[in-house]
Amino acid sequence: MPSNLRKIENLALLSSQMRTCLQAGLTASKALETASNRGFSESLRRGLRQAASETRNGATLSKSFKSTQKNLPSFTIPFIQAGEISGQSTEAFEYLAGLCDKLIPLMRIVRQLWVIPVSIMLFGAIFRVAIMIYFGAMADAIGLILDTLVACAIAILAISAIRRTSQGRHWLDYLLATAPYIGRANRAISLGLFFQGLKFTYRAGGQDFRTLLGSALATAPNSYIRSDLSKIDSSLESGLTLPEALESPRLLDDTTRHCLASGALVGRLEESLDQVTEQLTSGLDAYLPFVKIILARILGYAVIGSVIGTIQMYL
Repeated sequence: MPSNLRKIENLALLSSQMRTCLQAGLTASKALETASNRGFSESLRRGLRQAASETRNGATLSKSFKSTQKNLPSFTIPFIQAGEISGQSTEAFEYLAGLCDKLIPLMRIVRQLWVIPVSIMLFGAIFRVAIMIYFGAMADAIGLILDTLVACAIAILAISAIRRTSQGRHWLDYLLATAPYIGRANRAISLGLFFQGLKFTYRAGGQDFRTLLGSALATAPNSYIRSDLSKIDSSLESGLTLPEALESPRLLDDTTRHCLASGALVGRLEESLDQVTEQLTSGLDAYLPFVKIILARILGYAVIGSVIGTIQMYL
């Protein structure tokens, strides 16, 4: 199974190619055939060829993409479907291409936010073992090595077990959505996809707003954020107006609520959705590198303190 970063990279290239082909007037099946000859993995190329065959036989673009879903992010198909509902498949691929161009550097930084702490902690443990060996405390060195290995194994097994259950994945999504620093990036990505998906479906018309809202909810990749946003639908069902229903989700800030409520009241909700998406995603490319530097420094100081404490034990 490809990593999340690899899936985003696949989607970035595929969306760009699909947008170009559709803008040039090619049919969906021909666009998929053209994309299947690009530099993707064999698994994804095979899925694209199958999708091209299905569209030639009358399947919708979003339905045919199911053959590629293991190689693409989870929000791909719902978002393409939102574009289809509004008759804006080209615009949907254009938005996905632009979003992925923003996400790729961000995801690389997010990955480093995990790699850097682990690297620093491992370096600190190795340095402490070297100090213990230097002072002849071989038993202490072996004990530290075993403790570190056991702790790593337990952490890996625990995370793996949690991710295997829907409740565990929801709990992890909760941490990703609410954690300091990282939570901001995850909220921006999920909410941005949701609001753009809502814009596409809203522009299509022909359905009541709650149905459009349900289609847009599927585009948000974080299950906890989806659950929080679904409170809007529950509020609408109870008879509240949209501005009142926007007070329900706890993850929406006041600026977002007021912008959407104002747009709904004056009949310019589409413009408000665009504005909110831009507000959510702007500045993330500068924000996450700053977080990486701060986190590295904090852990670096912690490791230095641990090493100094180890030296003092044997002096």
